[in-house]
Amino acid sequence: MFVLTLLLLTKMQFKLLNQEMERLFNEMSSSEGKSKHFDKKIKKVVEYHDFLLDFVDRINNGFSEVLLVYIIVLVLGMCVQMYNVSTQPTLMGLIRPIVRLINGLTQFIFCYCLPAQAVTDEADRTTEYAYFNRWYDNPSSAKAAQLMILGRSQRKTHILAGGIVNIDLDNCLKTIKTMVSYAMFIRTMGIGQD
Repeated sequence: MFVLTLLLLTKMQFKLLNQEMERLFNEMSSSEGKSKHFDKKIKKVVEYHDFLLDFVDRINNGFSEVLLVYIIVLVLGMCVQMYNVSTQPTLMGLIRPIVRLINGLTQFIFCYCLPAQAVTDEADRTTEYAYFNRWYDNPSSAKAAQLMILGRSQRKTHILAGGIVNIDLDNCLKTIKTMVSYAMFIRTMGIGQD
């Protein structure tokens, strides 16, 4: 639950950054950008963007190994539960493994994959907000700040497990496919031993 909350709050912070950028650059375009207070606000936006990128790096540094262990345990546990479902002869025997399977997959998808994907998507929108707000019409100090944000936003923002596996919907589907394939492999090997 902690990781879910952390990821959702990070996503909201990126959303607030994007809204502030859009508001600031629209305000700057409408007032011809001649005011000095825009320079201070732009500097704050750039610092805020740097802070958020650093925060995502800290999340990855703090939770990366734990997430990798969690995924490995989840895959193995869900494979065993799928095997149990496929080999249960009675309806009553199916209930416990099915409940465990649904619980594990729901937790993985809704507490990890969807929020991590939301962080990645909102961080990717930062580039769009910076570019499509007519940066080329703004004064040179604003252009430099927008170009800094554009440059830093080109590096993809991902939540990583073990520093190697992206936690997102694409890898969620791959993980589920791996679970099913491995469970069927175990079942096939188990059928030959009966």
